Order: sequence, then structure tokens, then C-alpha cells
Amino acid sequence: MASDIILKLQSIQVQYDDTPVLQGIDLNVARGDRIWIHGPTGGGKTTLLKVLFCAEFFSGSLLYQNRPVEPACLEVYRSRLGFVSQKIPDFDCDVDEVLQYPFHFRANRRLPFPHARAMELLSELRFDRDILARRFSDLSGGEKQRLMVLLMLLINRPIFLLDEVTAALDPDNIETVIRLLTASAERTIISVSHDTVWKNYCSRSLSMQAGRLREAR
Repeated sequence: MASDIILKLQSIQVQYDDTPVLQGIDLNVARGDRIWIHGPTGGGKTTLLKVLFCAEFFSGSLLYQNRPVEPACLEVYRSRLGFVSQKIPDFDCDVDEVLQYPFHFRANRRLPFPHARAMELLSELRFDRDILARRFSDLSGGEKQRLMVLLMLLINRPIFLLDEVTAALDPDNIETVIRLLTASAERTIISVSHDTVWKNYCSRSLSMQAGRLREAR
């Protein structure tokens, strides 16, 4: 049903100099969709996520709940999104401070830090509590990646945009992370990943190559 569509991309194009990166992307995303986007490196997958986050210049239309996303409503729109990029921020502080950092943002200041939920997620993501006192910069790539996922789950936005969030993980942790991210039937997931495990948890599979998006049948 049209009323279920939460995001709509129409004729999206991105070009760097004379090189097309995204070519006429059309996509309807329904509330609760779990979308896995895969394809060769350099095909435009990350650029598509940046368009959805309005962190990339593009032509065409991006609509949220049937309304164009424009500068005047950008802050409200982004407050509905949780975005985990491939590039993990280089936090120069303890893990405990990293977990509390987003709750100082204006959009989250009214939210109390969910301490009990944080401890529960630490356990589910196979962390001991003593990691809270460690420096974030001293952690492995896989540990940092799992903590970024934990952050998104704590903030609990209705739409998650995920860029290779399992790339540095071993098979057991890949399964755990994907299961936690897709646990809520209400959450909308758009995940770019080379990990084929995603297909077992997602309702839609899309392939992207040379800037063109196709729905797998």
C-alpha cells in the first residue's frame, strides 16, 4: 500500500566530474523493509546510502513519508535515521564515554542514557563490562564495529542505514550483529554488505552494479 512507503527515491543521479556514479535510481522503501544491497566494489552502494542520509549532492527526488526532504526539514529527517558508515570515528576517549556521546546531541538530550539496555547489549555482543574503561582507540577493528552497532541500537532510530557493518567480524559475530539489528519488525533496514548472511534476515535483495540498482527475484 502507498501509505506504507516511508522512503522514495525517484530518478536519483550522482556524477563526479564526467563520471556517473548513480544512474536513474528509483526505489520505494516500505516501513519495516529489510533490504540487503550487494554488488561489486565501486558500483555505487555507499554513495546511495550517503544520498539517503543527505550527505551527497544528487539530482532527482528523495521523499520521506511522501514529502520531499528539503533543507528546512533536514534535521527532523536525520533524527529518524541511524547511519553507520565504513569509516569509524577516531574517538579519543574511553568506551563508556563513546556510548554516552550521542545522548549529548540536541536531538537526544531529552533521552535518559539506557544503562540497563547498554549492559544487556554488551553481553549479547560478547563484551565483558571491563571494556567500558578501555580507550576506544586501542580496540580492534571488529570491536569498534560492534560498538558502533551497539550505539545505533541504543539510540534506536526507526531507520538504519548500514555500510559494511559486519566487514571486520568473524562468522559468529556476524550472525549475532545481524540478528540484533533485524530483531525489531518495526525497524526499516537498508544494509550494504558483501556478507551473504544478510540474505537470511532480509525481506528484499537488491544488486547494484555500475550505478544501477536491480531487485533480485
